[in-house]
Amino acid sequence: MPALTLKMAKSYKTTTLEGDAYRQYLFAKHHIRPGTQADSFEEVINSVVGVHSARLPTPYVAFQARMKNIKPADYRSATYVSNDLIKLRCMRKTLHTVTQELAPIVHIATLRLRTTEIQSHLERHDFPLELAESIMHEVVEVALESPRSHREIILWIAERVGHAKPQLSKKRSADIARLLLKWSWETGQICYLNHAEHWAHEVRFYASTDRVYPKLMLDAFTCEQAVLELVARYIRAFEPVSEKDIAWWSGIRISEVRKALENLAPNLLWVRLEGVVDQLLMTKQGFEEYSRFQDDLGAGPWCAFLAYEDPTLKGYFNTRARYVSQADYDKLFNQIGEVRPSVILDGRAIGVWTWNAITKRVSVEPFRILSRDERVAVAAKKQELESYLDETMQLKMILVDGSDHGNDNSSAF
Repeated sequence: MPALTLKMAKSYKTTTLEGDAYRQYLFAKHHIRPGTQADSFEEVINSVVGVHSARLPTPYVAFQARMKNIKPADYRSATYVSNDLIKLRCMRKTLHTVTQELAPIVHIATLRLRTTEIQSHLERHDFPLELAESIMHEVVEVALESPRSHREIILWIAERVGHAKPQLSKKRSADIARLLLKWSWETGQICYLNHAEHWAHEVRFYASTDRVYPKLMLDAFTCEQAVLELVARYIRAFEPVSEKDIAWWSGIRISEVRKALENLAPNLLWVRLEGVVDQLLMTKQGFEEYSRFQDDLGAGPWCAFLAYEDPTLKGYFNTRARYVSQADYDKLFNQIGEVRPSVILDGRAIGVWTWNAITKRVSVEPFRILSRDERVAVAAKKQELESYLDETMQLKMILVDGSDHGNDNSSAF
C-alpha cells in the first residue's frame, strides 16, 4: 500500500456499509431508482462523470433509464443539433458523452493516454510531429471551413503529406493521413458530426472543433489540475471505490492517481462495503449523505433496464461484484469485463436482456426464478423499454463480445 493509505487508515475508523442500503443510495444518486430520475442530460452526465457511448445504442438506453419523459430525438438533438453535449474519447480511450463543462477535464486528464501510441506510429513512419501539426493546422484552417466527409478529408491530408514528403508511396501517404486525422481527433482540433437523417444511422463528417463549439476551452486545465478534478469527481460519483477502480476506470497512470489522492486525503475516509474484500475510499460528504439516506420506496420491488456498458455498472474494476452474486458474475460481465445489458431489481442485477429489431420485443434472461411481484415489476419495465425502442425505429442491441476500446470512431475528437 502507498504511504497515503497507511496514514489515512490510522486517521479514520473503518466503517462497514450495508450492501442493500448502499445500492439503494447509489442507484438514487445515479438517477436510476424510482423517484430520482433527472430532468436534464447534464444531471445524468455529472452523476456518472460521462456516459459510455462507444456503441451507438448505449447512451440512448442509458439516458432513458435515468430521465423523465425522454425521447430518442432529445439525445440526438442535444448532441448533433444544439451541440450542448459532446462525444469524445477520454477514459480508457473510450467514447463518452459529456457536457462542455466536463469536456476539458476528461480531455486533458486522459490526453497522454490517447496520444502516446499515435506519436510512436508517426516516429516509425519517420514523420516528425512538428510537420504533422503544421499539416493539420492547414487542414483545419482551410479544408474544414465547412464540414467534410471522411473520404474527402483523408484525400486532402494525404495530398498534403505527399507534397511534404514526395518520396512516400500513395499507400504510405494514406496511412500517415489516417494517423494525422486520429491525432487531430485526440488533441481536439477536429470533431465528428453525424449527418444521418435518422438518429440510429451514421454518416461521418468532420469539422473544426472551434467552429462547432466556439465557447469550448479544451485547454482550460493543466494535466495535474485535470487529473485531480477527474479523480475527485469519480470518487464522489462512484464512492466507495478502490485505488484500482480509479486507475482502471480513468486509464490514468497509478502514480498520477496516487498524487491526486494525496491532495484529496483531508476529505476522504476508508470504509468497507459488505461483500467486498478491499478497503474502499469514500468522501466525508458522501458518507454523511449515505448515513442520512432513507429507503422510502415501500414494499413493492423496483426494476430498471440498463444499457450495454452502462456507466453505473462500468464504474468499477476489482470491486464490480457489488452488483451481482458470484455465481452470476460471468453472466453479467463477459470475459474482457464488458457489462451486458442488465435487468436491475431492487439494486441487484438479476438478469440480462436483448432487443430483437425484427419482432420489436425485449427478451429477458433472468439469473434465477422470480417471484410473482418481481415478474410484474420486470414486465412493466420491459413494456416501457419496448415502447421506447420501437420509437427509435430498428435500434439494434446485439450482444457481441469486443474490446472496450473498440474500433467505433464515431463522434470522437
